[in-house]
Amino acid sequence: MHDYGHGKMGRNSNRGFTFLEVLVALVIFSIVFTFLLELESNHIRKVYNNFEKLKALQFFKKKELGLNTAESDFKIESRKSLFDSFIVNENVIFNSKGEELLRINTYKLINGRTKKEY
Repeated sequence: MHDYGHGKMGRNSNRGFTFLEVLVALVIFSIVFTFLLELESNHIRKVYNNFEKLKALQFFKKKELGLNTAESDFKIESRKSLFDSFIVNENVIFNSKGEELLRINTYKLINGRTKKEY
């Protein structure tokens, strides 16, 4: 067989990609890009949730210190439980949608006092 300038076995050695090769590459790229986009979206969502929890914690701290918390999107529900030697204050912080953001428990020793004194 004679080589007529087409390379091995009569094929043109300077050819480009076939349509099928380009299509497969695009599908692989699309799958990888979709995965990376979803990963980034989840990361952004977690950062936002952590930022909202941080703001709720700051709100709780201001409330505990008696500072102004009038203009806030948060709501605190508190419950006190008395045990033999300590008191548990359970505070649940909700956002404006009513979703629970944080649950903060504080403990205080009674130090020999009776439960009725609290």
